[in-house]
Amino acid sequence: MEGASQCKPTGLPKLSESQLECAKVENEDKSREEISVSTTTDSDLDIRVQLIGPKEAASFLGNMPKNRNVRKTRVALFERAMREGRWREEEGEPIRFSPEGELLDGQHRLRAIIASRQTFKFVVYRNV
Repeated sequence: MEGASQCKPTGLPKLSESQLECAKVENEDKSREEISVSTTTDSDLDIRVQLIGPKEAASFLGNMPKNRNVRKTRVALFERAMREGRWREEEGEPIRFSPEGELLDGQHRLRAIIASRQTFKFVVYRNV
C-alpha cells in the first residue's frame, strides 16, 4: 500500500480518516470464543482478548448505563472501516466494564460491529 510507512496508529479515539485508510485487517476465519486470557494477580481486574460479533455487541450495549450521546458519524466511520477490511483489531482503547458488568467504554465500536455485521477481536477489561 502506497504511503503505508506514514501510518502511525494512535488508538481508536484519535483516528483520522487518513489513519483509517492506513489500517488493514487480516481476514481470517473467526469464531465467537475467547482468544486468550490474561488476569492480573493483585486485583480483580480481568483482561481478555475477545472476539465480539453483532450478538455479543448487542448484549454488551444492553448493559450500558446512561452514557454520553452516540456520535453517529463516529459509528459510521468505524463501520465503514470494518466493512472495507481496514479495521485494526486489538488497537486503541479497550472495551471496559464495571464490577457490576455495566459497559463503561466502547459503545461506538460495539454499534459499528452491529451495523457492519462483522466479528473482531477486542481487548476487554472487566471489573474496572
